Amino acid sequence: MLFRSDNAARGLHSLAATIGIAHNTEARVRADLAAARAAEQAHQEAMSARLAATAAQTEIAKQAREFLYTARDIFKGTLGRSYSQAWRIAGFHNNTLELPSTFGARKELVKSIEQYLVAYPNMEVPAANVTHTFASGLYDGLSSAKMAQSSAWSNQLALRAARDAAARALRARLRGLINELAGLIGPNDPRWIGFGFNIPADHTTPDAPRELTLCPGAPGHLVATWPPAPGAARYRVFKRVAGVDEDFVLAKTVSDTEAILNTFTSGAFVSVEV
Repeated sequence: MLFRSDNAARGLHSLAATIGIAHNTEARVRADLAAARAAEQAHQEAMSARLAATAAQTEIAKQAREFLYTARDIFKGTLGRSYSQAWRIAGFHNNTLELPSTFGARKELVKSIEQYLVAYPNMEVPAANVTHTFASGLYDGLSSAKMAQSSAWSNQLALRAARDAAARALRARLRGLINELAGLIGPNDPRWIGFGFNIPADHTTPDAPRELTLCPGAPGHLVATWPPAPGAARYRVFKRVAGVDEDFVLAKTVSDTEAILNTFTSGAFVSVEV
């Protein structure tokens, strides 16, 4: 849609005066296009920030898991290898020595062990980083990482909504331009092409685009781009994953000359057609 909007703006620059377009002007199309581009850029930056925050949370969660395993193994020398009230005092509150599976529950267990080590300093093993000071720093890191990830996710959702709203406004502007043109020039007028639109009375199917380019994106993602096909309003993107798909299957339909394909397994061999 961004590319089509740019074509429409170029057509307005050349033809608006002679055709008599008064409402959906070049300035208005370009303003809506600039807003849509800025909103898309902001959303992409927010997505990158969210991925970075998620990676940071995953890393510190790994550190917490290692700390909890180490602390538990050390405590077994004094508290025994079976669950008892002594383990409850150490922070294991669920009648089991198994570590909790969720991020939040593990964070709370780190805090409980911190408090336990404050009360029982003889249980600390500084060489293994099983100290109340290390546990305190780890808990703060877990809390900060979770807050950062939640904030980044919330920000991405907000900017995604803003991007979608800007895209709707731009789409409405293009529809308005098409409707305005329909009242000013005929369905066979070749000047439709000057705006990047199909000639309404011409029902010829456009040729498929040439020179498809694939680039890696985020893990599991491919970015497909191609030059515009004259007369094309939409593009259907097909994919085939070796060993999974017997033939090409429809991945998505887009109105721009780019498509982001995802959920691929690392190392997969993927073919794409547009």
